[in-house]
Amino acid sequence: MARLIELFDPLGGELLTFTDPAVAEFIKVVHNVFNAAKISFWNEMWQLCQALGIDADAVATTVARSAEGSFNPDYGIRGGSPFGGPCLPKDLEGMLGFARNLGVDVPLLRSVRQVNEAIAEQSARSGEPENQRTDLAGSVQGPSSDG
Repeated sequence: MARLIELFDPLGGELLTFTDPAVAEFIKVVHNVFNAAKISFWNEMWQLCQALGIDADAVATTVARSAEGSFNPDYGIRGGSPFGGPCLPKDLEGMLGFARNLGVDVPLLRSVRQVNEAIAEQSARSGEPENQRTDLAGSVQGPSSDG
């Protein structure tokens, strides 16, 4: 283990180890699927930028540097709680309508709405109060997930 730490130390970051191979493998797969979803998201945004004649690289670079996840790695990783607040649902619906008007298909964004609606229904059935959810990092989260 000391040799691994020594090898990875110049790269920065934290070396995490897991004694359960199933956990380690699941983490690897989830990481890859997250990256696939992220790439698909940016491909949809690229299509919209193309339809508008906007520089997709400028959009992607700015959002990637300013997105909550870039300075708060725990943002958005809680499970079992829908997103809410005044901005996320409104902006998602606006982007879906905008894409529809441009004739650009955005199946991933439609799926974001479907997943959020399903989680909201599941949450309501479970009776868990929306203002007291615990995320995967152990932080209590409120009903607004907007930044």
